[in-house]
Amino acid sequence: MELLSSSRQDACLDCKHNFCRECIFGHLKKNASSCPTCHIPIFPSEIMRNQFLESILVAWKAVESELRTLETHKKDFPRLTVDDMDRALTHMAGSGASQFVSTVATQSSSSSTSSASAAGASTPSATSMSRGPVVNNKWNIDTKSILNEQKQPKRMTGVASSPMRSSSTTATEAHAESPGPTQMTQLTQMTQMTQMTPSFATPSLY
Repeated sequence: MELLSSSRQDACLDCKHNFCRECIFGHLKKNASSCPTCHIPIFPSEIMRNQFLESILVAWKAVESELRTLETHKKDFPRLTVDDMDRALTHMAGSGASQFVSTVATQSSSSSTSSASAAGASTPSATSMSRGPVVNNKWNIDTKSILNEQKQPKRMTGVASSPMRSSSTTATEAHAESPGPTQMTQLTQMTQMTQMTPSFATPSLY
């Protein structure tokens, strides 16, 4: 407390002990090379400023005057405390309580409305309930696959069938295949030549 109240500069050793800067250097000048608290060997070059303690000193100097003022008015503390509590209770019993009640009512009404809308969205209506289980579950039927099958061309399986030919085409082909009179004469001559056999005298075996 003496160090905090004074305006002296602080010094921090490697062992994390803090001393007054003038005091620790005076201690080292007396042919002592160890910490006064833990007796760990130290050197003047190892002495550093403790920035954390400096920030505490700055904060202490800021509130020191306020603490001294409070010490002089300590007898008024009970009265000030009672007055503060009375004002807080009056505020809660008045506008504060009514505002709290209205806020709770608004939140409860909004939560009930959201729950009712969610229940209505998840539960089918009475008209759909009377149409049977198939119609009630019609939103679960996936119609995309059926539409895609209708749009895709049908695949041909097995032997490919020949296209249908018209009657005129068939008659033309039949007329082209039937032989003419010249062809008939040639066929007759070829048949007669094949039927003619050479007459050779076969010697009798007896």
